[in-house]
Amino acid sequence: MTDWPQRDEAQKILDEWVGNKNLKKHAYAVEAAMRAYASNFGGDPEK
Repeated sequence: MTDWPQRDEAQKILDEWVGNKNLKKHAYAVEAAMRAYASNFGGDPEK
């Protein structure tokens, strides 16, 4: 598998493909949840 994009690259892709502000807010909420899960379960939030 190839490397995942960095956060700034992913944000550009999100802006390019998603026009609805509520879907963007949902994406950021999912990001926050996944970072929290990673921290709570000993993972790397940056991955």
